[in-house]
Parts: sequence; structure tokens; C-alpha cells
Amino acid sequence: MPLLRKTAVMMLPSAVAAFVMAGTGTAQAQNVYGSAMIEPTAIGATFYASWSANSQQEADEMAAQQCGTKPGGGPVCERLVQWVNGCAAIATRGVEYRAAAAPTRDEAIRAALAAANAGPSSGSAILPAGLAAIFCTPNAG
Repeated sequence: MPLLRKTAVMMLPSAVAAFVMAGTGTAQAQNVYGSAMIEPTAIGATFYASWSANSQQEADEMAAQQCGTKPGGGPVCERLVQWVNGCAAIATRGVEYRAAAAPTRDEAIRAALAAANAGPSSGSAILPAGLAAIFCTPNAG
């Protein structure tokens, strides 16, 4: 039974925003892969993600296909995180973004927030990290 392919595009201002997306479908014994990329923008960032691929290469390609291209060629995105059979969360602290992957949604969120809070804060104010995005494969715990 083939899995339904899932991709997403999100644009976020640099202010903290929360957005939750999860793939749907029937959990299967095979591994399911995800990849998330970021394109910095003048007002924050755009995330491109795939979370229901049959291989890591396929997940990376699906996310990269959504990215724009530089004037000289090549994607304008950078890969933030790859994962398999679980979730990836992206946290922001100012205009800095950190990502983490884990078997469950809650573990991924905790890890991304911890990574963002551990890094330097941009700007003059000390800001707490906030959740920017989360993506889960259909078979995540």
C-alpha cells in the first residue's frame, strides 16, 4: 500500500509563530523519511518540508524542489533537519532558527527549544525561544 506523499511550504515572520502539520496515512513497518529546509526572507523565513518519503534522498529532493533558485542557479534554501520515523521541530529565538528530530512530537519540540535557547540571542533583548514549526511522519510515536 503506497504512502500518501506530503509536502508543505510555510512563511513565517521573525516574530514567534506556531504552526503544526502532520502527515496522514496508514502506519507501515517500513521507514518513512522527512526533510525540512529554510529560506531566509526579509521578514523571517520560509520553511519547505517533506515528511512522507520512502528514502532520505527522496525527502530531500521533495523539499528542495519547493525552494527558489539563486540567480546563478542552485537552491536558495539550506537543509535544517532530516529525520526518519518521527518528528522534527523548528524553534526560533529572534531571527535564529534551530531544529531537532526525535521519535515523538513532544521530544522534538523540547529538543528544538533547548537548542534555540542554548544559542546566542540576536538583537539586544534576551528572548526565550518559541516553536516555529513541527512536521511528523505518519508513523511517528
